[in-house]
Amino acid sequence: MNTRDLTLDMPIDGLQLIEASAGTGKTWTLAGLYLRFVVERRRAVGEILAVTFTEAATQELKRRLRERLVDCAALASAEVALTAAISDSAEAAQAKTLLARALDAGETRAQLARRLRLAALDVDHASITTINGFCRRALAEYGLLAGRALAGTLVAQDRDLVETATADWWRGKATAAAAADFDVLREAFKTPQALAKVLDSLLPGTRRLLPAIDGGDRAVALLHQALDAVRERVVAAKRATARHSHDDEIRELHGALAGENGAELAARLHARCPVALIDEFQDTDARQFAIFESIYVPRGDLILIGDPKQAIYGFRGGDVHTYLRAQRRVAERQTLTRNFRSTPTYLRALNALYRGAGKRAFEEDDIVYEALQPGGKAADDDLLIDGVAATPLTLWCDTDAAIKRSSKDVARAQLAAACAAGIFALLTPGRARLREKPDGAHAPLRPAHIAVLVAMHEEARAVQDALRTRGIASASITRSSVFASEEAGELHRLLDALADFDEARLRGVLTTRLFGATMTDFAGFVAAPHTWSDQLAWLAELRDIWRARGVAAMLARVFEVHAAALLGLADGERRMTNWLQLAELAQTASIDCVGLRGLVDWLAARIAQADDNNEDEQLRLESDAGRVQIFTYHKSKGLQFPVVFLPFTGMRGGAPKPPYRFHDGEGNPALFFAANAEAAATPAALAACVATAHDDLAEELRKLYVALTRACCATFACVDAIGSRGEEPALLHLLGVAPAGGTKDAAATDAQLASRLAALRASAAGAIAIETLPAAAATRLADTREAAKPGTVRRMPRALRDDWRIVSYSRLAAGARDDVRADRSDEGASAPVDGAASVARSAVLGGARFGTAFHELIEVADFRAWRDRHPRNLPPGEDARIDRILQRHALDADAAEAHALLADLLARTLNAPLPFGARLADLAAEACRAEMPFHFSIGHADTARWLALLHEHGYVRERGRFELARLEGLMTGVLDLVLFHAGRWWVIDYKTNILPDTGDSRPYAATALAAAVRDKEYDLQYLIYLTALHRWLKSRDPGYDYARDIGGALYLFVRGLDARGVDGVHVDTPPAALIEAIDALLAPAAEAAA
Repeated sequence: MNTRDLTLDMPIDGLQLIEASAGTGKTWTLAGLYLRFVVERRRAVGEILAVTFTEAATQELKRRLRERLVDCAALASAEVALTAAISDSAEAAQAKTLLARALDAGETRAQLARRLRLAALDVDHASITTINGFCRRALAEYGLLAGRALAGTLVAQDRDLVETATADWWRGKATAAAAADFDVLREAFKTPQALAKVLDSLLPGTRRLLPAIDGGDRAVALLHQALDAVRERVVAAKRATARHSHDDEIRELHGALAGENGAELAARLHARCPVALIDEFQDTDARQFAIFESIYVPRGDLILIGDPKQAIYGFRGGDVHTYLRAQRRVAERQTLTRNFRSTPTYLRALNALYRGAGKRAFEEDDIVYEALQPGGKAADDDLLIDGVAATPLTLWCDTDAAIKRSSKDVARAQLAAACAAGIFALLTPGRARLREKPDGAHAPLRPAHIAVLVAMHEEARAVQDALRTRGIASASITRSSVFASEEAGELHRLLDALADFDEARLRGVLTTRLFGATMTDFAGFVAAPHTWSDQLAWLAELRDIWRARGVAAMLARVFEVHAAALLGLADGERRMTNWLQLAELAQTASIDCVGLRGLVDWLAARIAQADDNNEDEQLRLESDAGRVQIFTYHKSKGLQFPVVFLPFTGMRGGAPKPPYRFHDGEGNPALFFAANAEAAATPAALAACVATAHDDLAEELRKLYVALTRACCATFACVDAIGSRGEEPALLHLLGVAPAGGTKDAAATDAQLASRLAALRASAAGAIAIETLPAAAATRLADTREAAKPGTVRRMPRALRDDWRIVSYSRLAAGARDDVRADRSDEGASAPVDGAASVARSAVLGGARFGTAFHELIEVADFRAWRDRHPRNLPPGEDARIDRILQRHALDADAAEAHALLADLLARTLNAPLPFGARLADLAAEACRAEMPFHFSIGHADTARWLALLHEHGYVRERGRFELARLEGLMTGVLDLVLFHAGRWWVIDYKTNILPDTGDSRPYAATALAAAVRDKEYDLQYLIYLTALHRWLKSRDPGYDYARDIGGALYLFVRGLDARGVDGVHVDTPPAALIEAIDALLAPAAEAAA
């Protein structure tokens, strides 16, 4: 039955299945059936559900349907005969037949035209959607009937929750009581991350575990335990954070239809859309089919359209066995075999290749290759090579023996080079000419007419590199996340540095490829400090743009300056495309992020969870203008190209490794888990390994079919088995050649291959050519370059000193007093506290981790949002933020108490009156800079003189010496908070110390704080901080005056703060003479002289 007749004459009642081979007009057929329901069956567009695989496909189908409906309405309105003519297009002939049927049924032309015009207007509101879109809408409209709680945030996947829940469960096993189980886990899985990867594939519940628990395998029993525990924790985490994934939507609707209200829910969904057309059915799974089966098979019309030969999305959950089970249920399988893509001779080559392969073609009894017939306008002479029609299928063999035996990396590079050589030969001026339009003239073949199809990213990179050496532009689009790109990391560095305006990190950002600063540039900054000031001013402008207009506008400003240099790189367009995609994604995400730091955290999370399967984040094609296009097999599906190269079809695949994933004898997904080498050697494990290898081969054969059916005119493919070990290539299996297991049998394999290829060439009657792999050496641009002259190495004119170092308060304080430790590591580590003390004095929640958690919380806090707040009335979102911080610092064992204490301390800190007459919660964000890092130069300073200066002014009086006699290098540190208020600058530091209980009713009074400052030498710390601030202001404001502009240092002991502003605050304003003397003593000689 041909394609035109099928849309008009096939039965459309009940369950129907159409197998649409590649290039046979599947989307055209789907649109025709939709039109038939509208015109002939008088269905409104809102009554027809059409489900496609991607959002892009839904938009394309809507466009086609609108055009077809408009054309049908015009035909109905026109006074023309509705009898199809030979000159009519397929669309016109179909429309006339359907319109004539509607008129025969009693409708007038005017009624019909009006109905079709209204249908065209309604297409945008039609139920044309993806499977996820359908489930989402069903749950939204019938949520109560489905037993669904209120919907929350939709996320692409749950991998982060699975990893967190798995890590929690793993830690629970790392106890003395569970030591034996923990040993089993470590032997079986090595790490919690490896276990999480296994569990992630099992959570949907579509695989059964083999062997069963009662088989005595403790590792499998623990895997079941982990599966149950992690599933429960993930569900609880989703409920707590009001989030759900795409898979949740399918699972929830499937469960609801199988539940007690399932029959009523199915009836209502059917009443809404009595007809369903399911596209790309081969890529669905058992649950998805069960949803549509329960809604439509008992009561409605369900038409499934797909091609099991193109079922290549197993990694996304697609299950070809679901298609095959449905195929066995229909009374008659409809087939599309007229190909509208390829030339007649190309179809003859494909038919010859698959003829006689039988089950070997796809390794499934129920998947059969139907011989394809030409149905379009493609002509054999569309592509001319050297003036004659191109041979459609060229198989490369007789590969150099060294390549066959080489490692995969070496072989990959050689095959990529051979591919580039073949493309270069075709693009040689005057060699190949293409007719792009029927009955049109031939024009030179261009790079954009050629596609290279590969299996993985590494192959794409190898081809792109090889083409680049030949001066051939290419564009690569693979199934890779933009968040896994180098540009994502550079964007995170940029945003992170701008958010804090950290000069050290900003210097690092300037060295990225986007900014491209060199050592010469940095030498210029040193030689002319004003140039660095200008650079900082420009970076400050970027930060202001980000704040005011968003990250996309900020990056646009960057591109104004740096785009030309970036595009000048060999892969510049790829990088620019990544930047633009990241800018778009970040701009959208910023709507839901709190402040600049919120977007930085979002980007860090997306980089950590980069998902190659998430279409929203997959790399976009940088440009298709005048370029060879490189696609993965998966990305090429549904596309067509005049010429296709398949350089890696001869590469051996890797042997299966446990855990083994396969389908059992009934076509059900299964997983065999082998805990150790002994288990992997059992007969059951070996059988599972064989079954997995069979499934892997079947999928490779389907990918090969997809690859071979993309070309309109010609395909070039490598047929030799490449690589020293691994599974047989799919193309050799298709030919019935068993590749040699070693060099001993290589000659026999080569002879068998030569015999099969000779027979194939003869049967194809000129449609298949057998050629030698193009010589890789001919593609190397380096062969034509002059040898580079050896460079000369400059000699260092002076001896390098080894006493230059980076020092900090922590290093200085620890150097001479063992009891004085780093700033935040000592917080809370003081004398024991009575167990009856208040929560704020709890020794359980003291120490470094709690101090760090508090600092992290206050760093990202919106001060004004906390104005007049208390622990029982937190700003929106703060409860969840505190929980995340507690979990990150492993404080969630005491979660309730820690949560209450953190909230209480933050509320008190931000609302306590301070000596300058305001609260932190009263200050504008522009007046504060949190976590401000600093570095300032030290020039061979005498520490004894420094200490004497400090003693002279009454500071660090108990210190006898510093460990280092002299300091040379950089002083570094991080200021908790720098603020500007009422014309003065203040340095603020937060201390979560639990001060010793001396029996005083006011343990955080001024005298107690002064003692703590002396004990910990915090006075040394804030003298360094104030010196850093002094230098910074002095370098930027010619009119700066310490006595007038500096307020001093405020050390807030947060556990002692109260609403009166009396206790918990240590304030000091060191004299200008001291700070200026410290600055001069520590300054390098050049700065001091200035």
